Amino acid sequence: MGEYLFYYPKQQIAGALAKRGFVTIRGRKPVKTTIRIDEISETRNLLVVVTKTDESGSFYIPCADPHNGFFYASTEPLPSGRRRLSLFLELCRGQLSRIQKKRTDWSFAGFSTPNNLRQQIRRATQKFSVLVTSDQDAADFDANTLSLFTELCEIGGKLNELYLSQTLAARRRVSTWNTQFGFAIDSADDWTTSYDALFTGSRAKFDPVFQTVNIRTNWRDIDKNGTYDWSRVERAVRNARNRGLRVTLGPLTRWGSDLPSRLQRPSIPAETLRIEYEQYLNSAFDAVGNHVDRWIVATNVETSPSLPTFEFRLPLAMKSVATIHARFPHARVLLGFEQALGDVARFADPPLVYPFELAARLAARHMFDGYYLEVNFGLTSHTTAPRDPMELHRFFDRWSMCGVKLSVATSCPSASPFAASNALAPSELFDRAFGEKPKRSFFFRSSHEGKPLEELLWNVQVQQELARRFYSSALARKAVDELIWSRWLDASPMNYEEYTSATKVFDPNHNDVADSVEPQPEDETYDDVESVEYEEEFPAMRDEDDEFDEIDLVSDDSCPGSESVSYSSNASNPENFTPTSGLIGLDRRVKPTLYKLAALKRAYLND
Repeated sequence: MGEYLFYYPKQQIAGALAKRGFVTIRGRKPVKTTIRIDEISETRNLLVVVTKTDESGSFYIPCADPHNGFFYASTEPLPSGRRRLSLFLELCRGQLSRIQKKRTDWSFAGFSTPNNLRQQIRRATQKFSVLVTSDQDAADFDANTLSLFTELCEIGGKLNELYLSQTLAARRRVSTWNTQFGFAIDSADDWTTSYDALFTGSRAKFDPVFQTVNIRTNWRDIDKNGTYDWSRVERAVRNARNRGLRVTLGPLTRWGSDLPSRLQRPSIPAETLRIEYEQYLNSAFDAVGNHVDRWIVATNVETSPSLPTFEFRLPLAMKSVATIHARFPHARVLLGFEQALGDVARFADPPLVYPFELAARLAARHMFDGYYLEVNFGLTSHTTAPRDPMELHRFFDRWSMCGVKLSVATSCPSASPFAASNALAPSELFDRAFGEKPKRSFFFRSSHEGKPLEELLWNVQVQQELARRFYSSALARKAVDELIWSRWLDASPMNYEEYTSATKVFDPNHNDVADSVEPQPEDETYDDVESVEYEEEFPAMRDEDDEFDEIDLVSDDSCPGSESVSYSSNASNPENFTPTSGLIGLDRRVKPTLYKLAALKRAYLND
């Protein structure tokens, strides 16, 4: 087992946030992590971070900002051991390293850092050099390291916005750089009323934002004791086609979570399960095959549910590709990854193979037309931890290396999943929790640990900001040719007990890692990739003072007044989503996130 010790100033990080930290090993792969907080002095606390592996690892911890959302900051790789390290100093080292690395990567594509930002980076580097050699027990050491970390986060944000502004402006001059916007629905969703109110007819509120719709399927709901009822899916496909939307269908199965109950017996023969799957697939072909543009054949093939085995799931998905291509030559076939960053391993044992490793091997064999990646942000074990802007670039860089097109789905909550209709407004929640109005702070400073963390973090502005960051980074990659918002309508919120039971949030009473499991041998071909050769080069760069045809990438609090539209929804709550992650809320109003997506499309996708 590995152990890391980090000290930090008391009250600087809320304990509930600190315990959502995790460790990654080579290739930034998360591993199962448990954390406890010890008091070591009148001014400092100690994070005791324990993992199942003794490999060197990077520690990630959430930095919260009630105005602009939050992200996970990280250290550079560190050897495990009993030496106590300054958390903020190591976070400064990690942030400075990412800034310098991305500047180098981007310079090969023609990006240059403005002189004033170069000077700011140079001054921050000098401050870091001083702190590394300073007395870490000095009275002002903690305050100085926190101040430098805040400064480096601001520098990273500026560098990211400058790079994206120039890249996204450049993409408008490249006719072959195409990306489609889409949204996802369950086949039972009554989404057409709200969609028509927004996008069709003479009283439409928006020009069409979306070109595709992802119709999710669920094998266990379609199965009727061996026969298959596709009527709701057929209706959803027909409604999409009538509105000029291209159809992405699937995932046809999420292995380990949506098999029909009659097929979940441990003793069921593999041949029986194969025959059942083929019958299910053929019934989909007969029902809607002629109207589907993209098929997502499966997700979770790389995870390790007890039924069926990985050796069964992957060949079955690969065989489906040939079957679909034979019947529908113009359709594209995608393999899905529910945890594209591997974050399920933060709270559980690692998968049999990490998503990117499997994707890279399959891409070399040209098995699939592309990959469907889910990156649904949140804090629980079923969602992805929000990354810092430079980490988002690393994510898209690595997946772009596969050389296939990427269909990327994302979402994040706009309120707590258990918020009642009469709940306090987000600003009131912060006021009540912290006794003052929200301030720009990278960590919540509060002794208030009684209120559920999710209730304190999420609001519509946070959702909008995380969406803006993610979509902007994705649009800067040619490999991403479809962006899907994972939920159209909010569903009915759960109560807190239902939510915590369904998502298995961190157990504060469990501090020790279970018996160590030896890690499987790693193929280092893909583990140590840190950057890519950029295929998308800048055209001849303009002078820094030139004006680009771009929108303001920096989020603000302004957006058009929310419009009220009618809808109804009886959708279930998929494991990797939250009830409040839709673009339209339970109050029947459009969220600012939809306005932001519309602005991005107008700026960079419209002809």
